[in-house]
Amino acid sequence: MTARRAYGELDRTQVVSSLHALARRVGVQQVTMRELAAELGAAVPSVYYHVPGKQAALDLLAESVLAGIPVPDTGPWDIRLAELYCAAREVMLDVTGHRRHPADPRRRGARPPPGPAQPFAAGRSRGAQSRCRGGAHGALHLPAGLGQSGRSPR
Repeated sequence: MTARRAYGELDRTQVVSSLHALARRVGVQQVTMRELAAELGAAVPSVYYHVPGKQAALDLLAESVLAGIPVPDTGPWDIRLAELYCAAREVMLDVTGHRRHPADPRRRGARPPPGPAQPFAAGRSRGAQSRCRGGAHGALHLPAGLGQSGRSPR
């Protein structure tokens, strides 16, 4: 049994940090208030004092993740948009634990999930990296292609 925190030691920064760690370990959908409390070494009611429920915890996690996406401030708009998409993809994949997911194409020997869209997805993934540095047309198609990319778009 782990030692509990003393009264008043818990703050919002610690909650966000523990949310990130928990989401990386178990995945966003499996985050529970009880597991968050265990991660913090605090009682469940103490966590509810800082975060009113699971949806609020997930909102807090999403807010902190989005705040961590670097926004490019120089260059043509289409290049900045592509860089923003690439940065957002990397930040989100890092938090949600997708890097360890069995269907993650970056894993050795992984393949896209089977289904009717597989040939289409495979065709999109080949060009996803080039779309990151492409023009406006490529930037508009970037979100679809990035999800199927087998490599980092940078």
